[in-house]
Amino acid sequence: MSEPYAQPSTIQALKERIAELENQLVEAQQDVETRRNQIAAEAVRNLRSHGVILVYVGEEDFSQVCAEASSTLPLLHMLKDDVRLLRNAPVSPAAKEALFDAAQHLLHRWQ
Repeated sequence: MSEPYAQPSTIQALKERIAELENQLVEAQQDVETRRNQIAAEAVRNLRSHGVILVYVGEEDFSQVCAEASSTLPLLHMLKDDVRLLRNAPVSPAAKEALFDAAQHLLHRWQ
């Protein structure tokens, strides 16, 4: 009576095919994430044409925030050139303080 087990060469071929498919899956997931980030960045840029802007109101150095978040928030890295810094706004210090206070109110309003 013959054994119902697969030949070693068949098993090896299946293992190689599984590894190949797993690699393809990882690549596809990375492509999806990259494209998702690109779409979000394009959406933010389109919003800017309608008067919607991203303004960084944090007290920390924005470059440092981006560097620290780049591994966990790749979208932030893609959008960093679209973010305006409140501290660089061409307004008086009193106006910056008023904008900062208003932004802080908005940030904490829904918590």
